Amino acid sequence: MLHLTFKNTFSHILDLINNIPSFQSEYGSILRHLLLVKDYRFHMRKKIYSGLMVFYMEKVVTTLTEKNNILLTLHSLLENPPGDFTDNLREDIVKGFVKIFSNIRDEEKVSYKLIECINTYLLKDGPNLSCQSLEIHNAIQPVVSRCWLTTRDKGLKDALVLYARLQLNLVRGVTDGSLLVDQLLDVICRELDLSNSSIPNTSW
Repeated sequence: MLHLTFKNTFSHILDLINNIPSFQSEYGSILRHLLLVKDYRFHMRKKIYSGLMVFYMEKVVTTLTEKNNILLTLHSLLENPPGDFTDNLREDIVKGFVKIFSNIRDEEKVSYKLIECINTYLLKDGPNLSCQSLEIHNAIQPVVSRCWLTTRDKGLKDALVLYARLQLNLVRGVTDGSLLVDQLLDVICRELDLSNSSIPNTSW
């Protein structure tokens, strides 16, 4: 009976956060705690997990701030799936990240937690993405490149470096993967130029 209880609990949470906005913060916190327990999340139906993932992806598009619990819950969902990602869910997640970054016009909106969400997903499902990893990169590259050069947040910079390493590993053998390498080299060269601009007669 326990597995039925938790199946119903996750379904109940999805219904509540969809229909009663004032419950979203409280039940988001409850959801994060439940996801940490493997025996609990194991009983979540994939349809419910997909519904939660799509819901939080859409919420991030409209409420993108570092302190927002929406990002915390999205990260928890990505880090603690009940099983393998289905093809349909994989497509929804990729589209979700593309939509999020397509709506960012200011690199100051790029937070450590947002990049951590992408890194977590690439770590979890990256080998199954094939060219879809480039779809994500093509969407985030313009904003991330500017953010890389301007941020003074060490945590964010470290997350960006990990993102670059993950993507470089994933694009090996993928058509158009060399473009990503060229883009990263361009960013690194520009950063070196900026770093050395304060030191006269220095060439990197």
